[in-house]
Amino acid sequence: MGSAKKSSNQARQARIAEMRRAEEARERRNRILTIAVSTVVVAGLVVGGVFLVRSQSDDSSSDTASDGKTSGKFVTGDDGVRTWEGELGRNHVTKKVSYPAEPPVGGDHNQVWMNCDGDVYTEPLDNEHAVHSLEHGAVWVTYTDKAPKAEVAKLAEKVKKTPYSLMSPNDEQQDPIMLTAWGHQRAVTGADDPNVDKFFEKFVQGEQTPSRGPRAPTGSRSDPQAAGWIAGAAAAALVAAGGITFAVAGDDGAGRTPSADSADAGFARDMAVHHQQAVEMSYIVRDRTDDEEVRRLAYDIAQTQANQRGMMIGWLDLWGLPKVSSDPPMTWMGMGGMPSAGEGSLMPGMATDAEMDELATLDGRQAEIFYLQLMTEHHKGGVHMAEGCVDRCTVGVERRLAQGMVESQESEIRLMADLLAERGAKRGREKRACEVPDMRRKPVRHPIVSF
Repeated sequence: MGSAKKSSNQARQARIAEMRRAEEARERRNRILTIAVSTVVVAGLVVGGVFLVRSQSDDSSSDTASDGKTSGKFVTGDDGVRTWEGELGRNHVTKKVSYPAEPPVGGDHNQVWMNCDGDVYTEPLDNEHAVHSLEHGAVWVTYTDKAPKAEVAKLAEKVKKTPYSLMSPNDEQQDPIMLTAWGHQRAVTGADDPNVDKFFEKFVQGEQTPSRGPRAPTGSRSDPQAAGWIAGAAAAALVAAGGITFAVAGDDGAGRTPSADSADAGFARDMAVHHQQAVEMSYIVRDRTDDEEVRRLAYDIAQTQANQRGMMIGWLDLWGLPKVSSDPPMTWMGMGGMPSAGEGSLMPGMATDAEMDELATLDGRQAEIFYLQLMTEHHKGGVHMAEGCVDRCTVGVERRLAQGMVESQESEIRLMADLLAERGAKRGREKRACEVPDMRRKPVRHPIVSF
């Protein structure tokens, strides 16, 4: 018995070492490729960005565009909510749009949305940017100078506590205080009006949402008149992110470089491997289903985690630390001796090789359900690891990245639960040996790292 257990552990360690050697070799190849390509990419992005910004500047001086695909009328229900019956355009445009309602309840809009993660603005917004936020399931609270200041302040506090909401003044509207969602709108008397809670409950990421996402979209918080610059600069910012990683990786650490056995290094090494499987899993399902909501979620997870993985590998390079370790995974959290759930499942929540192979054989609804179940458990394990870094890591930017992972992956877990429920499926598989049994806790608020 003891001999068999020892043999199994040796095989597991050999597999870990082989996987990490492959990881290191892949990173060496990627680094060479990145150096060769980056100059060309940056130059192209700068030229393209300048062209886009100039084009948008030129467009802003043109006549206002009509929203050609928006047609219909409002119908007021027994609950007092006005619902748009007809079509609402969803094209991205760079010109001003003439909407049939104020505030608009939908229609063609700018490709840059306004932040709607409980954001309260003190200046009027460009409708074109706010409408894009509505498309993602936000509720927009607007008010005129006739609204009592005390009511405005109380509403602002509610918005600040509500993801997928935003608030701004609007002196063009008819009523002192109005609530708007995509295709729906109503007036309220104040913050204590019971219709406020009813509207938020029904329409924040409600069934009317045309483009539901895993997290409250982060767009423009700048002067709305200058928001067009963001689109032109966004791609270049992604390329610059690698440089920023090196510039700030030592913040809050008093200039100290983490040691090879530190939580900072351990988290970066292990989470890079953990993320890599999520990326692979997401690209598998994108080829196995035509469902746009699942494909959009998979693409978002793949892109986000690939970017985060690159940051963590970059920190290890900056610190001059190895990307491989002789210690078992999760040693930095005191979990180095935990049992494996099967071949390939090296850390909490990771799928086994057999599960990854099975996913690649499924199609359509079956692939969607299995992916959502696998990714739910994968996220739960990732949240557990990220919380470990929040508690143990000493480098400030790494702690903030970890907290961002906690918040975004918890949001995605909730979204995946909804998607599974819509398909009549269970939220996840039965718990396995290496999975964390209970990760309930009070949420902690930290800044979210954006990319």
